[in-house]
Amino acid sequence: MADVDFSPVDLDDTPEGEPVSWSSPRPRPPNVRSSAAYKVMREQFTRFHRNHRNPDGTIGSPCAITSCGRPINYALAYPHPESASVDHILPIKTHPHLALEWNNCQPAHLICNLRKNGEVGDFDLDIGEPSEQW
Repeated sequence: MADVDFSPVDLDDTPEGEPVSWSSPRPRPPNVRSSAAYKVMREQFTRFHRNHRNPDGTIGSPCAITSCGRPINYALAYPHPESASVDHILPIKTHPHLALEWNNCQPAHLICNLRKNGEVGDFDLDIGEPSEQW
């Protein structure tokens, strides 16, 4: 049997013109909304506004989105469009450091919050009559 050389061999299988080392993907920032601190803040915020006494004697803060202002039914659960949600005045995407600040939050209907943030398609928005026939 012939002697086999098991010494390390310098193999470069990178195609011509490509960098020798690839950079690793940039780490994603943690999702603030899935943190335990955010969930506690959301629960406390919702409980506070559910029990808030309004000047007219009613209980429960209304929707703070200016185009709505209707009462919120705090008994409705999350997927319902009229359920309560925490609306961030300055969005978490651009101001993640304000995600847990009560001063940056206001109560809103889920559908109003989604409309404000542009997350609801045009089919759900009532934009009125078109100016001309197409």
